[in-house]
Amino acid sequence: MPVDDVLCGGRSERLRANLQRHLLGTPQFVDPSLNLSGSPFTSISCPSTSFCAAVDLAGREVQWGGSSWTSPSQIDSTGNSLSAVGCASASFCVAGDVGGNGFVCNGSTWSTTPIDAANNTLYSVDNVENVLIFNGSLMVVTATGQIGKTQFATLTGGIFKVTQDRTGITKGLTDLNLVESAFPGAPTYGVCKAGKSADQATVAKLSSKTLQLLKVSAHAKFRTTGRYSSATVRGTIWTIADRCDGTLTHVIRDPVLVDDFVRHRTILLHAGQTYLAKAPA
Repeated sequence: MPVDDVLCGGRSERLRANLQRHLLGTPQFVDPSLNLSGSPFTSISCPSTSFCAAVDLAGREVQWGGSSWTSPSQIDSTGNSLSAVGCASASFCVAGDVGGNGFVCNGSTWSTTPIDAANNTLYSVDNVENVLIFNGSLMVVTATGQIGKTQFATLTGGIFKVTQDRTGITKGLTDLNLVESAFPGAPTYGVCKAGKSADQATVAKLSSKTLQLLKVSAHAKFRTTGRYSSATVRGTIWTIADRCDGTLTHVIRDPVLVDDFVRHRTILLHAGQTYLAKAPA
């Protein structure tokens, strides 16, 4: 079970205490010699008991290899503090800083070119399922299915679940699936059903009501999935919106392949085009 403990500036003593509590519950796992020269830790990620990565305010990271910690390594050359790190395995980690830059590790080296996510602070990098974006943008970095290679997408708005195909010809395809009723007050199709018993004017107003909208700028293999359709790309900018009357896909740049779940059709959209996969009558 992966463990990710974001410490938000906690000192090294707090980091060691959290390692004890969350991983093995014993002090034997923790190396008391771990010290980043007084620089506070900000985040740690442990996909297993034999591997952890931790980052600090000085832009450095250390790794636990099962018996000892590595020496601090400078991975952020921008001068910003590292705010989060998340590791899916010992061969894939992503770290973020307060300037919105992301850094990727392939198991031996960290990427030297930071990825800019609209200059917003990256507070959390993790193996996530349900994601909520209230304001601003979020960058998602995933494996491509090829060793050492990654792909990324910048997302704005929406509540969605992240999954990825692991086998077959779609290996590496990352799906961003819009989620309804995730929590009290979250977007739900319940408001659409309530309108069916209302007067005609209310029904007409609700029919095109947008429950939630997700804007995506992706590079490589990504798919967005709404209630009535999905959109698959290899690098483009588009939006997907779940509405009471269906799922609406709008293409801003480059082609997008839309799969209509209701009518069992596949439609190729180009920049500027829109397709509404209509809800069943």
